[in-house]
Amino acid sequence: MSPAAARPLLGRVGLVLAHPWARISTPPLMTAQFLASRGYAVDVFVDQNADMEALGINLPEMPCAGVALRVCPQAGGEAPPAVLDDGTVLPKEHWRFVQRYGAEQCRYDWLIGFDPGGLIRAAALARRWGVPYVYHSLEIDAADHPGKPLERRLNAGALFSLTQDSLRADLLARLNGLDPASVHVSTNSSIGPVLPGRKRWFHERFPIGDRRVVLAIGTLLPFAGIRGFIETFADWPKEYALVLHGWLPDPEFRSYVLGAVRGHDGIFLSSDIVGLDQKFELFQSADVGLVFFEPRDVNLANAGASAGKFYDFMRCGVPCIGNDIPGMRELLEGCGLGVAISGYAQLPQALTEVSARRADLRARCLELFPSFEFSGVYEPILAMTERLALRAGASPGRESPVSGACARA
Repeated sequence: MSPAAARPLLGRVGLVLAHPWARISTPPLMTAQFLASRGYAVDVFVDQNADMEALGINLPEMPCAGVALRVCPQAGGEAPPAVLDDGTVLPKEHWRFVQRYGAEQCRYDWLIGFDPGGLIRAAALARRWGVPYVYHSLEIDAADHPGKPLERRLNAGALFSLTQDSLRADLLARLNGLDPASVHVSTNSSIGPVLPGRKRWFHERFPIGDRRVVLAIGTLLPFAGIRGFIETFADWPKEYALVLHGWLPDPEFRSYVLGAVRGHDGIFLSSDIVGLDQKFELFQSADVGLVFFEPRDVNLANAGASAGKFYDFMRCGVPCIGNDIPGMRELLEGCGLGVAISGYAQLPQALTEVSARRADLRARCLELFPSFEFSGVYEPILAMTERLALRAGASPGRESPVSGACARA
């Protein structure tokens, strides 16, 4: 057992999110679960959002003791401007949050802000409460983004920064003017052992027959390759069916997808949002995973090794096919986990290759996942955070753990 795991309860950590799709955001969910397993009480600050709630992806499930959701409501009167101690007025979308929580006397050992919005909120609270904060970057904005100057300034005040892989760490350091040594990798993975068992979640719900399942899961929009999968499907090996599982936030594109499903007996749409207890049944029910990011901006162009779905497929022994953006070929072909292609027209041949190498690819996925498992990656990060937070003046031990599971405040 590590020193962090062996010691008694020390205190409380706040995870601060501004993006409203918290239910499907793996890094804060895994961070909360891991910290709670190491004896910390964890508060997860999230926004209520009616649009995301309608899609079923707003408020996260936290089925573990020691984790509380702190939900900032969407409705209410206008909040006063939120201002940093140097006079900087924060963007308006953060005013209500800072008004609601900034007046509290809560004591946290440190805060973690996820993405630029979470960084702004964490920094605002940290300055009022006199505690340090960490920046965990998930999506990276370009250098000319309007919010970049504020992000850079607040990022410079963080204990350190986290992102999903080494390529994105270098990119974040360059764009935000950071010392590369201050940016560390927290893999977008999950907690737990490999899951080699096979499931038939999709076969039990759709007339797939004896075909194998190629699964595209998550946000079902063109940037994730959905149109390319549909347009090449007629040329795929006949042993495969295409299952699209996730949410379709764009009504026009939803109509396109529904039309494609009606026009092909081998394409299926699954839009039910499942609970955490069922999540991996979906991945265990796939034979091939699709992980594509059309390089439309700096974030997507450098998303090769950052996708949580890739590590979820790996955990279940499911080989993947991805497009050849930075990091993807190294991860898929360099590690023997799948096939990287340069265009959608190569999908049929890639599927044929996966069929021929299925046993070896599956074995390699299951062999390699433990090296990416979240707890193993985050353990040294926690030790570093404790050390730096103590040096910064935080005093662990002043808070007791919250009682029960998933309390809301």
